[in-house]
Amino acid sequence: MVNLMPSHQKLSIKQGNFPRYFVELGNASEAYRRAYDAENCSEKTVWRKAIEVVQNGKVAAEVDRLKAEIAKRREITIDEVSSALRAALDQAMTSGQTSA
Repeated sequence: MVNLMPSHQKLSIKQGNFPRYFVELGNASEAYRRAYDAENCSEKTVWRKAIEVVQNGKVAAEVDRLKAEIAKRREITIDEVSSALRAALDQAMTSGQTSA
């Protein structure tokens, strides 16, 4: 399971929420809208503020940490694929369903 809790205690709550939204949505402006109170901000302001947050070193490190954790979780090894194929072959041979 991906640890969505910020790893840096020095991030504000909003800064801690931003990386999670950014990684989930892939859009800095939308992540900013969700993490910060941007209801009365223009699109240009939201975009500028989102870029500022993305460029914050601590926030960027948290984004990188989340991306790495998600990538590791989604990683499939050759051994896992081989094992699954071997199990399918063994089941097909046992059941006489080799054409399947």
